[in-house]
Amino acid sequence: MARKLRLTRDQLARIARDDREAVRQLETLIDNVNNLSDGGGVGVSAGTQSTGAGVVTFSNSNGVSFGLSNGVLTASVAGGGGGGGVALSAGTTQATSGTVSFSNANGVSFGLNGQTLTGSVATSLTAIRVSAGTTSNNLSALTFSNLNNVSFGLNGSVVTASAASSLTNIRVSAGASSNNLSALTFSNSNGVSFGLNGSTLTGSVAAAGSISAGTESVALTNQVIFSNSNGVSFGLNGQTLTGSVATSLSAIRVSGGTTSNLLSAITFDNANGVSFGMNASTMTASIATSLTAIRVSAGPASANLSALTFANSNGVTFGLNGSTLTASVAITAVATSLTAIRVSAGTTSNLLSAMTFNDGGGVSFGMNNSIVTASINTSLTGINVSAGTTSVNTSALTFANSNGVTFGINGGGVVTASVGAGGVAGSISAGTTSVAL
Repeated sequence: MARKLRLTRDQLARIARDDREAVRQLETLIDNVNNLSDGGGVGVSAGTQSTGAGVVTFSNSNGVSFGLSNGVLTASVAGGGGGGGVALSAGTTQATSGTVSFSNANGVSFGLNGQTLTGSVATSLTAIRVSAGTTSNNLSALTFSNLNNVSFGLNGSVVTASAASSLTNIRVSAGASSNNLSALTFSNSNGVSFGLNGSTLTGSVAAAGSISAGTESVALTNQVIFSNSNGVSFGLNGQTLTGSVATSLSAIRVSGGTTSNLLSAITFDNANGVSFGMNASTMTASIATSLTAIRVSAGPASANLSALTFANSNGVTFGLNGSTLTASVAITAVATSLTAIRVSAGTTSNLLSAMTFNDGGGVSFGMNNSIVTASINTSLTGINVSAGTTSVNTSALTFANSNGVTFGINGGGVVTASVGAGGVAGSISAGTTSVAL
């Protein structure tokens, strides 16, 4: 008995994705082969041909390859890539199967090298838009024309442009005149001389002109002389003019107080404790340290003194360290000699020569050298305590354990309270439900 011919559903599905008509014919062929029995013949048709022989051979053709493994006939379709047909779109049209042809058009040419598709663009462009000034056209060729002293060239694919160095009709203005010129000449005139060094224009000005001094002005010749006069002397060092003023001055104005004179010499006289000196060209002045007739005032008295003495008195002692005056106040002397110092407490104010701090109101006073100390008694009496509607003045307060609340006190004087877990009566509610605790 002949073996059954089987194809799996995946194999049929893969073939179906590539060619449904081929699958239909293959399924018919497989059914016919599976009906073969030992010695029996079944008609097998493929296309327009039919045979009744007992042996059927599947030949590889049209991209379909056949195989036989352990009685199982297999078939595979070439070019599917394992994933079925490829959908190609161009514009609004889509091709999903069969043969797709790339046609040469619009300057684009296609080719096929093995499995590689190639495309090339024609280098001869047509209808490219070119704009110049206010004109714009679609052109297939573009020509740069030599004009206005600009010449064009082409080096490979590079366009070159050069401007002619011989200028014509360049506008030149001088003063009130203006012309279009192709050549410009600078003429020597009015003491200005021109020259040309390579491409560099040079100009020089002659030394003609005038010079003024005070209210006088004269035209310059080839020589100017500076004459020594009025204590001013001139010299010339190379190209440098020098001038110096004589040190013997005359008729210089000097003012002192309300008097002013033109002097050729000034003398500083020693007076009023100020002494003058001269060190080379430096004037020096010094003030005598022994003062006379300096006015000193103390209280209602005032006098002109040449010496001032500070006397020790009223607990104040004076000293002199170099040029520094020192003063010190004795604490005991001041304390015992104070009178009529105003002291206020509450609504009362008095002038006192002595003040005593009395212990009272739980406050105790003391004296440490010159420092007054005060301390508050920590044992309180008569403190008012309220609980609920009851209030009493008490010197001791006791917290009693009650209603599930337990009190304690630690070494630092801190009162503690704790609530027992089972000692609180009451209820708890959640939503519309309430239960007793």
